[in-house]
Amino acid sequence: MDLRRSSALWAITKGGPESHLNYAFGTIDPATFEVKLASREEESLIKRLARLKQQDPDLKVFIALGGWSYNDPGPTRTTFSDLAASDDAQKKFFKSLISFLSTYNLDGVDLDWEYPGPDDSVERGGREQDFKNFPKFLRQLKQVLKSSGGRDGLTITLPASYWFLQHFDIVELEKHVDFFNIMTYDLHGAWDKGNKWLGNFLNAHTNLTEIQDAMDLLWRNNIPSKKVVMGTAFYGRAFTATSTACLEPGCTFESAANMGICSRENGILLNSEIMDIIDEKQLTPKLYKDAAVKVIHWENQWVAYDDEETLELKAQFALGQDLGGLMVWAVSHDMPNGRFSNSFYQRTVNRHGMTSKRRSNSSEYIQVKKTIDQCKWTNCGQMCPTGYQAVLRTDKNRHNKEELMLDTTACDGNLHTLCCPEASMPTCGWYTHSNSRCDYTCPEGMVEVGSTQGGCHKGYQAACCTVKATNSMDAWNSCVWAGESDKCQASCPILQKFPQVFSASGSGAVRCNKNEARGYCCFDDEDNKWTDGEWHKFDGLFVQNTDKPDRCSSDCPSDMYRLAMQNEGVCKNKPGAMSWCAYNGRYDTEWQERQNVTDLKSALNQYFQSPTCPNDQSGGLSTRAETSNAKAREQTQKVLLAILSAAYYNSDLITSYISWWNDAVKDNYPNLQFPGFKSELEAQTENIYEDSLDELADDILCYPESYNDLANSRPILGCNLVDECTDGESDCSNEEWDEKCNEFPSLEKRGPSRSYCFLYNNQIGGSGQTTIRSSEYDSINEVPARSDIRLRGVVYRNRADCANSDLRVVYIAQDSYNGRRMHVEHIPELFTEGLFLSDISYGRLDGNTPNAFTPVPAGFVADAWMNRPNVNAAIWGPPIGGRDTSTPSERIFEAYGSTDNVDCFFLLDHYLNFMKHRVWNWRRWNRGPLADSSMQRHITNMADPDQALSRLRSVISVFRYLDAEEVRRCLVFQYHDIVNERWTCNRAWNAANPTQTFDIRPISRMWMLNHIAGMIRTSTDFMNRWLDAMETHWQGVTGPLAVRVQQDIQRLRAQVRNGAINIRLDGF
Repeated sequence: MDLRRSSALWAITKGGPESHLNYAFGTIDPATFEVKLASREEESLIKRLARLKQQDPDLKVFIALGGWSYNDPGPTRTTFSDLAASDDAQKKFFKSLISFLSTYNLDGVDLDWEYPGPDDSVERGGREQDFKNFPKFLRQLKQVLKSSGGRDGLTITLPASYWFLQHFDIVELEKHVDFFNIMTYDLHGAWDKGNKWLGNFLNAHTNLTEIQDAMDLLWRNNIPSKKVVMGTAFYGRAFTATSTACLEPGCTFESAANMGICSRENGILLNSEIMDIIDEKQLTPKLYKDAAVKVIHWENQWVAYDDEETLELKAQFALGQDLGGLMVWAVSHDMPNGRFSNSFYQRTVNRHGMTSKRRSNSSEYIQVKKTIDQCKWTNCGQMCPTGYQAVLRTDKNRHNKEELMLDTTACDGNLHTLCCPEASMPTCGWYTHSNSRCDYTCPEGMVEVGSTQGGCHKGYQAACCTVKATNSMDAWNSCVWAGESDKCQASCPILQKFPQVFSASGSGAVRCNKNEARGYCCFDDEDNKWTDGEWHKFDGLFVQNTDKPDRCSSDCPSDMYRLAMQNEGVCKNKPGAMSWCAYNGRYDTEWQERQNVTDLKSALNQYFQSPTCPNDQSGGLSTRAETSNAKAREQTQKVLLAILSAAYYNSDLITSYISWWNDAVKDNYPNLQFPGFKSELEAQTENIYEDSLDELADDILCYPESYNDLANSRPILGCNLVDECTDGESDCSNEEWDEKCNEFPSLEKRGPSRSYCFLYNNQIGGSGQTTIRSSEYDSINEVPARSDIRLRGVVYRNRADCANSDLRVVYIAQDSYNGRRMHVEHIPELFTEGLFLSDISYGRLDGNTPNAFTPVPAGFVADAWMNRPNVNAAIWGPPIGGRDTSTPSERIFEAYGSTDNVDCFFLLDHYLNFMKHRVWNWRRWNRGPLADSSMQRHITNMADPDQALSRLRSVISVFRYLDAEEVRRCLVFQYHDIVNERWTCNRAWNAANPTQTFDIRPISRMWMLNHIAGMIRTSTDFMNRWLDAMETHWQGVTGPLAVRVQQDIQRLRAQVRNGAINIRLDGF
């Protein structure tokens, strides 16, 4: 769960038309110069981004380092300048960067230094020497990257403003970078007010006329246009106009516009927010074509932005300038469906021919050339090869029906036999003998394949075969012999103009005049021709008959075809001939399924015949624990992750993946077919990209029955209709612990100050009771509409899925979300302080660990906490949250959260908030919905198992919430604030009571760590106990509902086993 995410933030992770994606931003440690991510939770996001390369092998993913805020006042302000100036720092940086790129499978780095130059003028933490140091640094960096095994991409980001650009030596920098990313946006903003050169005028921050001027700065320095990538924006700069009567460009503004719900910054509206405003207020945007921007205004708010139409205008400009490409800041500002990213490609890159590498060949099939065997003559005295059959003679001069096509030419009494593939037998014969006068003309539809002088006083007989409907004659049919027997001709006809060979003997028995030859002329058909022909003669290729050394052989190698002979003066006047032998070049092109595709389809089908689950997730399901299917599962997960990651189903690869996946699941799991399955997931979770897709894919593959049911319009089992607060045991409106106070009522509305009673050790043999009151805070209906608290709504990721304990962050506009009440949530529960005070008065960590430390003085607990000790006021520093009080209990409760201290308030689903209260109060699980009596009743309810599953799920969800990055950060932050206030009171007590001094800080830490450990231990025991009990109760039960319940039990068990019930302790 990442609390910084808005509804539009993850379009980038869904795949799109980009050739490069920059992950912004990584950071450089100012002390070690190591490259790092900003937080632990970003690991899954950057890995997901790199995984998009599986969909598009041409995609490059870079890490972007720096950004505007990196050079703000703080520890990293001078880091870039320090790095550029130090060889030692660069060595550390290079080593770390190479490791980082390899770890996350990235292709390069983009350096966004904003900005070099002397700090006294640029005011961005740089030095005068940056101008010379930066190119030297880049030269070294490029050299190191080139030795990194292909991860050598290097780009830098440049400003469009001359004020900043003058401190970049762009001529030298250009030598070492792949390209420049030019920030041709933010040309105007609220900062224009007070600037004597600009003034507070309504101007678009991506005005194309000003972009042209910015580009001129590069052309004056002879920067190659192909190394320039022009920036565009998926957000607008917005202003509050001076007058609603003047809202055209050039009118004035008073200030930045109101902050957006997602942008959370005055003067900025993301494109997704702008589209919502247009829809909500029924606005008609106005196009300013010369500036290539659109403008909307309402009330006194004015914003200029880019959409599909203006982006196309900017693409036309970029094409005219012959730029290297366009870039966008930022894809994450797009709509959740990737509207502008997709349009950006379709209407700019595609339409205007800008560079974008895409695979043009089919991802599923490959063209394969298959050789088509041709008819051939055997060598002298040999039989037909395997798969071939001797051809019958069919001409009228045959002796009988069994006579074969035989030729004695150059065989010294032996025979050549004409053989053809058995599956493609032509009709052949010798044409034509008539009273010793021979006519070699083949009948219509036949071609010459050989010749003989036998019985001919004039001319020769031609061996002719039919060509129609017999592909074994295709290559023969592509060629003709030029000229005539008595008029040999070398020149080829117009159509068949490419000579294969010239021979005075033609196909064997032709007799040309001296110095004449016939040309064997062919079409130049890539897939139908004879290839690589050569004469086989004395020089090692022609083989003499050793039995009769006065003879010559007319044979060809077995894989070649005899097309012609030369039997005039070849063997030094010895009988025989040399042969022109060629290879068969007749191919048929066919599409064959790629082997990896065949394997992938097979893996999908194999997997869904018997789904398997890794042992660490299976929770003991024997049918799921088999590992023989591990390879098929790995391939299936690859396909599923690619489909889930893709925003658009318009790529060949994803379309194929979906087709194969759907074929594999349609019989047993029909509801898992895409695109319907993904639509159902998104309908249930709103955004499947906020959490780990790896975990989601694992879960789907482990438990396809469950997901198949959840994707049904009427699932057998679902927790979305469960109202856990109306079963008579769960009063979700009451967060109070179980002790009632006599002084104040125990049930009070959320929001006002509330009272908490506790017993303490009076250290005179008895106990006392005292009451403390919390600070006031706004209830849900009092939280302002634009408060950041409303951005921190936490609800179940998918309430319908009883085993999905994941949470998500949403914007809470009203008092409820999807019909579920929301509560303002204190992370450390308010009753904690009373529990702590009671324990430390007895010297215990909890009821099971007495005598853990020396009890603190009773007076400190009973009196000092409620009243400021009479000591020097200098001990008391500024109060937390700004409330002016010096009463210890009031100051401490301010640290828990109040109307004046709201930074760590979250809005929590009312039942989850109720369950979190119960888990936090882990010592008293004997009452309420987690009590034995309640759990026993629900786990044995065969007709309604969702109540039991919902309770079990919620316990895990409490820890998902408490261990989420920003929640835990707040918990640690508040813990230290609380301890600091306790210590302030403690110091005042020590000063006033020098004989009873102590240090509350180590006690506080010891107590808090024990408290967290108690929550984890008790919750883990609770989950294991009741999961065992429920599994036993449902064991042996059959039917679809039983399968769902049993799988959900295993899914919850796997989460417990994999450490979901945990709160990291670093920072306490």
